[in-house]
Amino acid sequence: MVCLPEENLRLGSTEKQLNQLNILRGICLAFLSLKYAKVQLISLSLFPVAMLEYWFNPQISILKKLLIFIVIAAVTAGLYWMEPLPLDSILMFAGTGIIFLICRYCKIHFVKNPTGLSYRLLTWIPIALLLALIFMNMKDGEILVTGAQGIGFMALSICLFSPLSLMHKNSHA
Repeated sequence: MVCLPEENLRLGSTEKQLNQLNILRGICLAFLSLKYAKVQLISLSLFPVAMLEYWFNPQISILKKLLIFIVIAAVTAGLYWMEPLPLDSILMFAGTGIIFLICRYCKIHFVKNPTGLSYRLLTWIPIALLLALIFMNMKDGEILVTGAQGIGFMALSICLFSPLSLMHKNSHA
């Protein structure tokens, strides 16, 4: 996420745009403080791991997973409050999260070669869907709020539709 200074704002920005910028700055600062804090909330495994794999890691405690879920829900709710997505878009992003879970399950249980075409295809299907939905919902060149909100709804659906990953009985990390 990129935090823009006020100097990059065009003259004549509306008060709503300035408020949105201040809220986005707060979100940026929250993510940066989570990333660089010495608090063991994330335990340095959230940012390097691709596409929410920390949620499926049995070595991360349930409390940390729930805290991360709460942070994702709060950020997504704040973005929805700023500029709500239509219900059909929210459901499409949630569906992309479910497709991510299906592709992850297929990669774990059916694909034997992690460098093969099928493994790569199952990795890129959710990413391609996510990017297509983000660009489809872009309004007047504004991609940041809708994109972050869509990624948040996708992450929430992944967390909600995979409750067994909270348990430490998951053998596939």
